[in-house]
Amino acid sequence: MSTPVIGPDLVRLALAAGDAGRAREVAAAVTSVASRNEVPWITGAALRCQGLAENDADILQAAVSASARGSRPLELALTCEDAGTAFARQGNVTRAGQLLDQAITIYERLDATRDLARADAALRQMGIRRSRHVIRSHAQSGWQSLTPSERAVVDLVAEGLSNPQIGQRLYISRRTVQTHLAHVFAKLHITSRTQLAAEAIRHRR
Repeated sequence: MSTPVIGPDLVRLALAAGDAGRAREVAAAVTSVASRNEVPWITGAALRCQGLAENDADILQAAVSASARGSRPLELALTCEDAGTAFARQGNVTRAGQLLDQAITIYERLDATRDLARADAALRQMGIRRSRHVIRSHAQSGWQSLTPSERAVVDLVAEGLSNPQIGQRLYISRRTVQTHLAHVFAKLHITSRTQLAAEAIRHRR
């Protein structure tokens, strides 16, 4: 399963080296994996590789649609960014702006500062200034006080994932997961993952 994860990066490296043939080979390999696994994010990765290799904005748009059906928000954001950049190269500023804005929104939610800065810079290069409507909770405790990043961790705890698995899913370190959980436990006045999972399920209902 590692090929779909690193596939887009390998395609990008091949293109940077001027090896379009190698880029297409990587895209074909990821597509082969996707054909044997009906998993949205893998399908999205395959389409993303194809779109990057062929510099095809429409294929990258299809990759966005596939990734949106999965459960990997960072992958979706990266795909939106690639698609937005491709549409910008075609001169479709409106569609490019929409996709980059979607990517930025996800990056903000995940606290992915480096990715956020990159996408924000791409948006500014297109002459688009993004209006920011930051909504901050004044609650210091309770469910409403949880940040988007903390809620993302809580959702995965409720699914039964361990800290290393959560870190892998959200692309954050194990220590960051532990920090988020410590804050959540303090805000909700609970002491165990079992209590946390029960609380998450209750609020979903």
